[in-house]
Amino acid sequence: MNLHKDKFTGKIKSNIIPYFVALTVLAFIICVPKKVSASGDDSLFGRVDPFTGELISSESEQAEANRETIVKLSDTGYYDTEQGLYGYHTELGDIYATVADGMITREKVTVYIPEGMQCNLYRDGYVSEFTGGEITDIGGYTVEAVTETNVTQLFSFVITGSASNKILNYTVPSGFRIYNATRNGEEIAYSRGFVDMSEEGEYRIDYDLSSAGLMYSLVLTVDVTPPTLTLVGTDEQGRARGPVTLTGKGEDDTLSVTKDGEPVSMILTYTFTQSGKYVATVTDPAGNVTEYPFTIMIYLDRNGWIFGALLIAVIAAVVGYVLYKRKHLKVR
Repeated sequence: MNLHKDKFTGKIKSNIIPYFVALTVLAFIICVPKKVSASGDDSLFGRVDPFTGELISSESEQAEANRETIVKLSDTGYYDTEQGLYGYHTELGDIYATVADGMITREKVTVYIPEGMQCNLYRDGYVSEFTGGEITDIGGYTVEAVTETNVTQLFSFVITGSASNKILNYTVPSGFRIYNATRNGEEIAYSRGFVDMSEEGEYRIDYDLSSAGLMYSLVLTVDVTPPTLTLVGTDEQGRARGPVTLTGKGEDDTLSVTKDGEPVSMILTYTFTQSGKYVATVTDPAGNVTEYPFTIMIYLDRNGWIFGALLIAVIAAVVGYVLYKRKHLKVR
């Protein structure tokens, strides 16, 4: 600040006022919202990016807000923390599901598909049209989005029971991390994203999506040993000349029998007496299956022997009567 004497009044004067005016104008320029011309006619006011000086549009603000609820997992998949669902991008909109791509679960899976969108659902290789909803049956699934120009595979998952003979390893979905793995209660080797499950036993796999605060556990018994039955009454070739009884079925196993290609009821007994070609099929909870074919030859059971004895008696009576008549025949 400079001081000088007025040549007319002789008083000391200061040049502070011009400085004050300049500072006031500068503050006004900084504080007033920046005016942006859109389409040359309409003027818009809004929040200005302090680094670029550009107006922040409502779309940008919305995208910024969305980034706070979206956890990206892949180029097409993400987790929406607000909805608590996994999302998958398509040309016609996003599909949501309760599972991530590649997940193995023992729970039901729900898929939400926008109205009017065409999708395919594959289950163990068999395809059908799909409009969304709950999926509960055990199997391997893939969801595809169908448009006029292409078919896009979106995500896959597996629903399993308490035991399986097909799941021999687990590669957790992209973005997830395994932090614990045991077999029969003892810790086993694992990496961040993979665990080997080829040995039989009960497994527990704990993994998470830490960026979304999600934790999962897969508890599964791996069983690749086929179930067995004992056939009482057959020879080494599976042939029998009398009744055949099936024994040794596991408590949780299921048994079905066909005779000459037709199902046979086994409500009251596992013993079969009628002649014919049979196939007994036993399945365990893990999906292992064993078939036992056997044949019951034509034979005489107790009723048959009784019938045969009666038949012989009738024949003998008839023959005796004929002989008697011949001996006592009178010739005139």
